[in-house]
Amino acid sequence: MNRTAKLTLSALMAVAAILVSPMVRAAESQQAIVFYHYIRDLYYAKNLNQITKFWAKPTREPLEALKGQAAKYKLEELKVGYVYKPKINVQRMQGIRCLMKGTAIANDLGRTFPCSLDVIMIFEEGSWRIEHYHWSATINQ
Repeated sequence: MNRTAKLTLSALMAVAAILVSPMVRAAESQQAIVFYHYIRDLYYAKNLNQITKFWAKPTREPLEALKGQAAKYKLEELKVGYVYKPKINVQRMQGIRCLMKGTAIANDLGRTFPCSLDVIMIFEEGSWRIEHYHWSATINQ
């Protein structure tokens, strides 16, 4: 390989490294990925036990104690106002908690609309779990 070809190849590799770097920095955090998995699994869940693992202990234990019709109703309640295409935009760590803000598309009462998300994740028992989350939107009539 001649010198010009080596310089060209080196320049192309440098440009590629610069272009790839923002993608690496933009990679989703572990906390956001857990939340995205919860939203996905909630959509497909046929029973409550499929999604309890995502919740922090104070919420998880009462959910796991529900049986029969009570568990079925609770799953239906969690699915009301389902959000999809969540995107966490801002995160702030506070000790073992991660406060996250983002956007999504809400589906409620047969309508879809953009919404904002507030999520609190907590690190417990070796993994990130949802402590609290809610969405809000302004609907113009």
